[in-house]
Amino acid sequence: MEFTIFINLNFKRLKPLVLIFFLSLFSFAQNRTDEEIDNLVFQYPNRFSSTEELAQKIKIDFQTEYERARAIYVWVTSHVRYDVKRYLKPKKEKPIRCTTKDECERENQKRKDAIIDRAFRKNLAICSGYSYLYQRIAQQAGLVVNVEVGDARNNKFDIGRRRIAISHAWNTVYVNGNWILLDATWGAGYVDSGEQKFYSKYNSFYFNTKPTLFFNEHYPENGEWMGTPINKRDYLNRVMVPVNEMTQTFYIAEPQTGVIQRKLGEKVKFVIYDLPVFSSLSYSLKKEGEYSYPEVHKIGENCIEFEIIIDRNIGRFLHIFIDDVHLATYKIQMHR
Repeated sequence: MEFTIFINLNFKRLKPLVLIFFLSLFSFAQNRTDEEIDNLVFQYPNRFSSTEELAQKIKIDFQTEYERARAIYVWVTSHVRYDVKRYLKPKKEKPIRCTTKDECERENQKRKDAIIDRAFRKNLAICSGYSYLYQRIAQQAGLVVNVEVGDARNNKFDIGRRRIAISHAWNTVYVNGNWILLDATWGAGYVDSGEQKFYSKYNSFYFNTKPTLFFNEHYPENGEWMGTPINKRDYLNRVMVPVNEMTQTFYIAEPQTGVIQRKLGEKVKFVIYDLPVFSSLSYSLKKEGEYSYPEVHKIGENCIEFEIIIDRNIGRFLHIFIDDVHLATYKIQMHR
């Protein structure tokens, strides 16, 4: 016996449902903005049972390599605090005793696992913990990621330093056919050296940072990026540009070196491009809290220049500000 079933579809009612279905698929496939990625991860629970569970949630919530890479950065930087005590008093590690390559690799992996576990379970780490934890979660989320080590410059006393110190770690991650740079340690906040205290402050600047800006503060151990050598002396002598809302917009054409050598009474010419509109430009004097306001000349639509006379009112370091926002720091070497 055969049955014929007739289904009476009301297409007028069906069309809105079909439209909603396809719109939902379309919106699901669209790339999220950085702000959308950040806000979603900020709503994640503070605790996950394992890095695998966190990685799986990120894989479900985010579809592209870029989204997943950023989501992991957001979670790590917003949940792991810098371990100031461990940094000031490093734990003395016993030398690894091993007789074969495999045995040495196993022992090294045990130490690495302990660092990752401390960062994930106790939310405490120094740079190695941040970078190892990021690598672990990223690999579990299906990304190709490396831990890089090298030198870092993060204060005025690093200007003109003579030697490279392999003292910092960060990550590179392969996203959409390109390697991008990130530093989860510096993206998590900052340490007040006077108070010896860490302050959590999420900073997206150190995710997918432009190489020209990243290598103003980082020097890889192998001395190169994507096969291009990075000049060690130029790196050590570069002007210090603090991270703020203007960092990625302006360009200092003169002087590019962070060490200014002048005789007493000589002038230094500064040329800066692409600054936002500002009301005042000033520089610090030797006496704390005192500033001078040079005459600023506008050259064309997007360039300014000004001069500073090197006199006895200038201190060892010269800090330049526009509208009270710190623009750059130079080291002054005065010759008679």
